[in-house]
Amino acid sequence: MVQSIVRNAVRGGSTADPDVLSAQYALRYFASYLVRPKGQRLNIPQGMQQISKALSDRLACDVLELNAPVWRVSPPEEGCYGLEVEMPSNGITTFRASHVVFAIPVPGIAELAPWFPAWKLDAIEKVQTNPTVTLAIVLDSASKANWDDIFLITAADAHFNTVLQTRASADQVPSQRERTHFNCYLSADPETAAPGDDAATTSAWLEAFFRILPDARGRVLGTRLARWPRCFAYPAPGREKVLDQVQAPVDSAHLAGDFTSVTAGSHGALQEDGRAAREMLQASARS
Repeated sequence: MVQSIVRNAVRGGSTADPDVLSAQYALRYFASYLVRPKGQRLNIPQGMQQISKALSDRLACDVLELNAPVWRVSPPEEGCYGLEVEMPSNGITTFRASHVVFAIPVPGIAELAPWFPAWKLDAIEKVQTNPTVTLAIVLDSASKANWDDIFLITAADAHFNTVLQTRASADQVPSQRERTHFNCYLSADPETAAPGDDAATTSAWLEAFFRILPDARGRVLGTRLARWPRCFAYPAPGREKVLDQVQAPVDSAHLAGDFTSVTAGSHGALQEDGRAAREMLQASARS
């Protein structure tokens, strides 16, 4: 039972099976749950878009266009890339850019930039990722101060590995906001991460969640199920052998994300804006 608790806690946090992780990396996750450092496991309201925002903060105000989906990136011509961008007010617009930063999940790289050289696409494909399924649950926590101290629950016999209470800030007190957010995680399970009956999965997971937290029944304000066939990268054996190639820019195309970071995961991804910004600034200084 103890082994199952530890293994599920590591899976839920790292997205990887403990058997393919170094002991140091796996135990770092488990120890963080026990120590509960002040800034641990906070919600990232903007998700991986936070990388783009942080890049924008480091560069001049007119360098990046935020909140505009990019549907296509053409290879450079005369030193500039062609981007098909969906602008909030003008629809699909074509832009030319001297630098491009791909701050997107691994599966989207080859789709947006199939013209990348083979060595680059091969290196990216060698980055190990695992499937993950999450169920976000919003509860009415009015008068439920006893939930405030819940941080992590390891679910040894449930449909998921762990239940985590995420917060927008280290000082947030959920019961005072009358809203509590729990996330149920299942990692390294390709079958469940494949497309399926979301309503049935949500119902089954909620019942398992209620067995763990019975007084949550009748207080659910909303849920959101998400399936990722490929989620965060993790430091699998041999990853360091391709990391330099994964990080290396292709001409003036740069990459930033969990898959390019030394430590992987969201904590690694959110440090990659600095490296990408330095690459761009150094390249601009040379030109």
